[in-house]
Amino acid sequence: MARKSNKKSSNKPKKTKRSSISTRRRLRKKYEEARKKYKAGQGGRFKAIADIAKASGATNPEAVAASIGIKKYGVKKMTKWARKAKKKKSAKKSKRKS
Repeated sequence: MARKSNKKSSNKPKKTKRSSISTRRRLRKKYEEARKKYKAGQGGRFKAIADIAKASGATNPEAVAASIGIKKYGVKKMTKWARKAKKKKSAKKSKRKS
């Protein structure tokens, strides 16, 4: 008969360190500026939200930003903007190689 170890195994991901309150406030102010500067779908707002999520200790800040965007704009629009961003990113890479 195999013995069970006394160790408790946990499948929970390790918590990341949370930034200070002043850092999170600064990032929130940066997001408010991004809201005024960028239109929806340009990526500036998305990046600002991802930065806030990262400072708050999220393990996958882009997923947090995507879920917020999907909740606000819907899957169809977010998918459209993601394809557009991916296409734009690949065009920049190919331009650099030339």
